[in-house]
Amino acid sequence: VTASPLQIARMTAAVANGGTLVTPHVATGIIAPDGTVTAIETDTKQIPVDPEALQVVREGMHQSVISAAAKNAAVPGVDVAGKTGTAEFKLSGDGVTYLNHAWFTGFAPYDDPEIVVTVYFELGWGGDLAAPAARQIIDYFFENVQP
Repeated sequence: VTASPLQIARMTAAVANGGTLVTPHVATGIIAPDGTVTAIETDTKQIPVDPEALQVVREGMHQSVISAAAKNAAVPGVDVAGKTGTAEFKLSGDGVTYLNHAWFTGFAPYDDPEIVVTVYFELGWGGDLAAPAARQIIDYFFENVQP
């Protein structure tokens, strides 16, 4: 599987929001030299997925943070759902040595998502490196950005 962190975050947002795939933008509008603002429209597409299957995935991500591999992403006072991942790869030319890249992707709060976080670390395990980094980002968001 070849996927960028942005692609994983976009997929996680679709899981979090019930199956709507949103095209991300880095801005909400374009300001012309004369000061007029043109809004950037949000592109969305509904994914044809069984809502019951999607709910099973959401619940699994929630339980992973509560009591499994993603528990290092738990934030006190915030109900987080997420999934860790470890991408194994072989060193070129070596033929024997395998190393890992660490992933975490998740959303919060579980019942009414406001944020999606995807973290990728070269060389590491998802639960050990990526999940704690995601926890810090989610904690910062709810302490400083979202009142």
